[in-house]
Amino acid sequence: MLRYPGSLKHNNNKKKKKSMAPFGFGGKRRSSVRPLEPKDQAAMRESLKQMREELLGLFATLKARRDDPEPPREELLRTRELLHRLVRQPVGLQDLTETKITKPVVKLSQKLLPPDQNNHTHKHNHHQNNIHKDKHTKPERDPLPGLLRERGGVSYELIVYMAKVVLLYLKSRAGCLDGLAKETLETYRRRKKELEHENRCKPDMITYKEMRRNPRFMRQIDLATKTHGTPDGVPIGMHLRGKAEAAVLGLHSRMLSGIHAEKEQSCWAVCLSGTYDDDDDNDPQSDGRIVYMGEGGLDPKKKRVVEDQKDNISNSALERSSLTGDPIRVLQKLGTRGCDFVYQGLYRCTDYTYLPLDPSNPKSPRVYKFHLHPIPLQSMHCVKQLRRPDLFRSTRPSNHHKNTK
Repeated sequence: MLRYPGSLKHNNNKKKKKSMAPFGFGGKRRSSVRPLEPKDQAAMRESLKQMREELLGLFATLKARRDDPEPPREELLRTRELLHRLVRQPVGLQDLTETKITKPVVKLSQKLLPPDQNNHTHKHNHHQNNIHKDKHTKPERDPLPGLLRERGGVSYELIVYMAKVVLLYLKSRAGCLDGLAKETLETYRRRKKELEHENRCKPDMITYKEMRRNPRFMRQIDLATKTHGTPDGVPIGMHLRGKAEAAVLGLHSRMLSGIHAEKEQSCWAVCLSGTYDDDDDNDPQSDGRIVYMGEGGLDPKKKRVVEDQKDNISNSALERSSLTGDPIRVLQKLGTRGCDFVYQGLYRCTDYTYLPLDPSNPKSPRVYKFHLHPIPLQSMHCVKQLRRPDLFRSTRPSNHHKNTK
C-alpha cells in the first residue's frame, strides 16, 4: 500500500531530544505513517497518467522549438508547473510502474540540453598526498536561485534542472536498485529473514559476514572504500533497514561508528545518528549545510562530550576531506528509536573548527565541527528546495518593469 513519507514517534523523555526528521523531505514527525485510501490512490494514478500524456506532448513541442529565437513561454510555464506538482506527489513504486511517469521526465532531462560531461562517480585517488594544506574546498553554488532569476524563471535550463531533480525524487521514492546492488540487497534480506526464523542472535551481522566471504558480493561491499561517489545502482534517497544494508551496498561499512574512515585517506562516509546529545548535525541550515561534530571525548552514560576530542583517524580523515574536496556519503537515522536510515547523497567538507563546545566557557571540552555542504543534483537537499510551495511566487520576467509604463 502506498504511504506518505513519515517517521517514527518522538521520544517523550524528560530530556528533550532534537528532531531527527529526514531533512531531504522535512516536515513534522508523526506517530505512524498514514496510508492513502484506495479511492485516493486511484485518483492519484489517474492524475499521474494525465500528467504523463501532457508532459510527452509538451516535450515534443519544446524539442521542435528548441532553436526558435524566442523560447515558447506558455509551454515552458506549463512544463514547470507539472514538474513542480510531480515532485510534491507522494508517489510509490506501484504508481511509477503503472503510469510510466518517469519516461517523459528522462527525455526532458536528457534531450533538451546536451548531456552533462561531468562524471559524478569519483574513483579513489591513490595520490592524495598532493594537497594544499592552507586551502579549503569551496562550497558549490546551488544553481536553482540563479535559474529562477534568469528570464523570470522561464528557460530551458531551469526545466532541465527541474527534470533531473524530479527524476532523482522518483527514483528515491521507488527505491529502485540496479544490477549487482539489487542482487546483493535481495540476497541479504532473504538470508537475514531465514536467520530470524531460526531465532539466531544478530542475524544482520551473521549475514554481512557470510556475504563478505562471497567474492561476487564483495565487489559491491568493497565499493565503500574504492569510490567517493554513490555506488552504481544505488538511488539517492533510498531507505535502508539498518546499517548492515548500507554496508552490503557499499555506502557505509562501519556499523559501530559514525565516521567511515581509514588511515591517511579522506573520509568515505558519515552517519547522522544523534549519538552526541549536544551536537547539531541533525539540524541542517536552510542552505543544506550540516555542522557535524567530530568523534571522541564522549561519556556513553551521559551522552555528552566530557573531554577534548583528539586528532584520531576519523577526525583526520574529515580534515583531509576539507583539503582534497572528495565527496562524502551521508546517511541519516530516522527517528530516535529503531534502526532505519535514509541515504541523503553526497556532501563536501568545506571547513572545520576546533573550539570549546561552550563558547562562553573556555574550559569546556574542545571539539571538532565539520561543515558539510550538499553537492547540487547529488543529494536530497535539491529535492527539498524544489518541493517548496512558494518557489515560483516571486519570479518575474526580467523585462517586466520595462514593458509597464
